[in-house]
Amino acid sequence: MSDEEDKNVVKLSKPAEAFGDKITELRFREPKGKDYLACGMPVSSSGGDVHVDMPTLFKLAARLAKVPMKTLEELPGRDVRKVMEMVTGFMADEEDASTSDPSISPGSGTSTLENSSA
Repeated sequence: MSDEEDKNVVKLSKPAEAFGDKITELRFREPKGKDYLACGMPVSSSGGDVHVDMPTLFKLAARLAKVPMKTLEELPGRDVRKVMEMVTGFMADEEDASTSDPSISPGSGTSTLENSSA
């Protein structure tokens, strides 16, 4: 496996079920424009805060990892956070990804990422 492929893998803290099989990791492909058209944009920003729409993020994550939504819905919180970081990471540019340290605050269906450098 190449470094490029390896960076798009989320190792699960405990096995999950997808299509009747037990899986121990999720492999994500990079999103394309058609993925955002089909699922919507899971991230928006306002006044330096980044807002994550969790239902949209889950829909996009399921599409990119090629697993049923149910697989993601049953993940433990720590794995949901890893999935969230993976999907939102696709939208950050290289410089932002290497310098930011986001903190995630869950809300009613949305979360807020605050850039610590802001």
